[in-house]
Amino acid sequence: MSYWHILGISPTDNEDEIKRAYRAQLKHHHPEDDPEGFQQLKQAYDQALASLHQPVTTALFDAPEPSPVNVELGNSFDAVLHDPAQRFNKASWQAWQQTYAMANLTQQRAVASHAADAMLAHRWFPGDVVGWLWDIFQWQSLLDGSDGDQDLGSFLLHWSRAKCSVPLDSLAELSPAHQRAVLLTLQPLSRAHEACQPNAIAHILHTPLPGVHLHHPAYWLSILHAFSAISYWPEATSLHAIEHLITLPHSALQADDWQLIARACYMQRLPTQYLMCVEKALEGQHYAVAAECLYKWTADQDLAMTAAFLYQQWDPQPAMWWLFQTQWHEDASRNPLRFRFLRDAIDGERCNTVLSPLQHDQINDIHDLFYAGVWAGCFGHTHDMALWQQKAAEFSVDDKPDALLLQLLANWLTQQQAAQPYAGSLEEKLHQYANPTWFDIDPLTEEEIASLSHDQWLDLYQKFPLLPDAWFNALKEKEIFTTEIFDRKRVTGYPSSLGFHRVVNPDYELISPLGGQRFDGDFAWLPVYYQLLVSQSSDIAVPVPAKPPASLKTCPLLAAMPSILQPETLQLEQFNALLPYPEQFVIRSLVHDQVIYLQRAHDVDHLLQHAKSDPYYLAALSLKLKNEGNFDSAVVAWNLLASDESVPKTFKTTIRWVKDELIEYRSRSDTNYDSADYGTQKYLHLLLSQDLDWLPTGQQLISYQTPKEGENYYHPMAYLISLLHHGPDAIGVDMYKLKRLTDKKNPLSDREKAMADLAILALDNKFQRQIERDVDAHGNKAISHSRRPLQIIAIFLAIFWWRAGDPVDLMGLLSTTHWQDLLPIGIFVVGQVCLCRSLLRAMQPSNRGFYILPLAIEVYLGWSNGAISGMPLAFYNAFVSLGINEIGFGGKWEKQVVAKKQSPIKRLLYDHNREPVI
Repeated sequence: MSYWHILGISPTDNEDEIKRAYRAQLKHHHPEDDPEGFQQLKQAYDQALASLHQPVTTALFDAPEPSPVNVELGNSFDAVLHDPAQRFNKASWQAWQQTYAMANLTQQRAVASHAADAMLAHRWFPGDVVGWLWDIFQWQSLLDGSDGDQDLGSFLLHWSRAKCSVPLDSLAELSPAHQRAVLLTLQPLSRAHEACQPNAIAHILHTPLPGVHLHHPAYWLSILHAFSAISYWPEATSLHAIEHLITLPHSALQADDWQLIARACYMQRLPTQYLMCVEKALEGQHYAVAAECLYKWTADQDLAMTAAFLYQQWDPQPAMWWLFQTQWHEDASRNPLRFRFLRDAIDGERCNTVLSPLQHDQINDIHDLFYAGVWAGCFGHTHDMALWQQKAAEFSVDDKPDALLLQLLANWLTQQQAAQPYAGSLEEKLHQYANPTWFDIDPLTEEEIASLSHDQWLDLYQKFPLLPDAWFNALKEKEIFTTEIFDRKRVTGYPSSLGFHRVVNPDYELISPLGGQRFDGDFAWLPVYYQLLVSQSSDIAVPVPAKPPASLKTCPLLAAMPSILQPETLQLEQFNALLPYPEQFVIRSLVHDQVIYLQRAHDVDHLLQHAKSDPYYLAALSLKLKNEGNFDSAVVAWNLLASDESVPKTFKTTIRWVKDELIEYRSRSDTNYDSADYGTQKYLHLLLSQDLDWLPTGQQLISYQTPKEGENYYHPMAYLISLLHHGPDAIGVDMYKLKRLTDKKNPLSDREKAMADLAILALDNKFQRQIERDVDAHGNKAISHSRRPLQIIAIFLAIFWWRAGDPVDLMGLLSTTHWQDLLPIGIFVVGQVCLCRSLLRAMQPSNRGFYILPLAIEVYLGWSNGAISGMPLAFYNAFVSLGINEIGFGGKWEKQVVAKKQSPIKRLLYDHNREPVI
């Protein structure tokens, strides 16, 4: 068909007529409605315009007519093209190419044009065929021709790159109509899938499919890929695809293919076919596919987590990926410890605590077996893995998913065994781990140390944390084990804490908890003992082995037994057995854990009631108040704890830890704590230091002017805290300052009142201990004064003068000769002088001026008036003597306090005031 015929006009050289014809035909061949007709029309239009510019030549002889297409060559091309058994066979086209090569150039061009027209009439052909013809006919030259040729060449080039998703030889058995039906469905489906166009896929799949299918795996896989792309799984077609694919041998398909088939089975709820996919994946060593299928299918949560862990080993996923993929809960697990162990491992983190392995006689069910296998792969060595393989071989599993999961776990452990870096003499030594001869093993040689890299040694230590002292020290000298390594948690769980302390304490012996004794099962007890180094707040603990023998003598292990068996009921007195072993650094961790437990388990009121006598509760109270935002009271509670001399030395690290927690909380505020005025809230917040040399004494604090904002609470509390840290100084105790904290009229909050009561009780206890020490050490020499005799003498002199004395003229007294007049005056004067001397000695130095000044005024007035009135002076002395403090000063105490050996602080402050809140 010529281009003039397509345009619908006779050959002409009128350009306007050609354009009119093109526009007329364009109405019948719109690009969107008839793209094929439009392509032919556009090509004809371009050729007609090109003919107008061809040069006209005059020849001497008539030019020969163009040779028509070789009929035999064209027929042979059409024969291959229309033969359903040959047209999709590359070898058939290569054989025909030999015939094509024998034709002349003109005939070849004619056949190439004929072939292009034929392919445009068969748009459903796969791109592979177009690619073969592209090479045969050299259609690349079209890209350098006219606009029409370029459009045609670009179209054919794009077509040739669209490869068919099924092997072309699989189409040979179909009839032409069936080939056309299959390819008209498969071709656009594949192109839409490759272009990631789910809407196009959905449109194609919702169009009725032909009744004829291609019984080839690639065809059904293409259909399933399309279903998967839009999450649309029509039952009939999906079952048909699964039926044809599931019977194939494992080697016939790739890992992704079996994963796709398994998903189709999962969506159609076909358990038998689904597990067959898992078996095929295992046979083909596609372990990641098998693990993924099992964790999605297994109903038991613990076993599903085991499968997910194995999937993570072969195909690691980000931690956030698991957060959205699973909905596992601790309550649904049979063992919370193992649940957290697997959860951390799945998230890509090592378990916070290295759980203890199960002995083979402790494996009672499938859950124990799976846990033991995962533990052996994570923290065990080759010997552990080999023992597990033996146990698994003896185990009978009836459930098909469990059996497949067991096979998968066994394959993973086999790979782990093969990946162990230990070899030679080092491997032989490591086989002795957990045996009675382990701690007597030969030291490491230089060759053995050099056989592993730095990271490999750390991995080995994670698996073998109880390294002998000689091994550990040798690796420490090589700087393989350092505090930085363990502090950065390169090793996790109790091995990290144990390694840190062994580096810091080089003289510590690993088996010292046994006290030099050995017994069967002692190696199993050492991890339990050192597990105490890890905070119990993580709720992960090492399972306790059988009880030690009764013949075991007193040792740190036995002393720590209450902490091991009942960690949540630990009390201070339970540490008494551990105190003789200060080198056992687990004590500090136990104290820390107990404080954390109390702080979480009780409210503030409960902690207040017990904080009077238990430093655990006091430390927990400080943290609890801090968490509730009551930082003033938290600081007070910490100072009560830091000033308590009765707490054991093992509690000092906990005091520092609580202080660090408070300082970190304080640093979050915008306040500058470089300095503060005494007696203010800011100054109270500064009282977070164990270096208390800068803390002013009580005498210094009294001398400072009390700010208005702190006179009710902050200044008295700062003064009380100073007394707790420094004790009474030369001026004793200012009871007036302390009474501000117990005065009913003082507008304190309930929490401030409770903390004031707690601080006063702490001060009373401190003074009680100090009094007992002073009396035991100095006896009566610890007495500074006696209130009662001074009060009796003052009252006696007042009564004596009232009954026997009169105002006496001083000049008359000096000139009289009657001794009867001088006797009562003499008695009064001598008694007054002795009383004044005793009162001055019994007074605090800061109060002596308040006594001497009124006394001097009284004497001066009497002297200037020529007469001395003893009655006011006597009653003034009696009044002063009644107010003498019972608290001593200058390191001594009042006589009755010494006699009773009892602190009067609480009695004095609460005698005429409110009762303590706590």
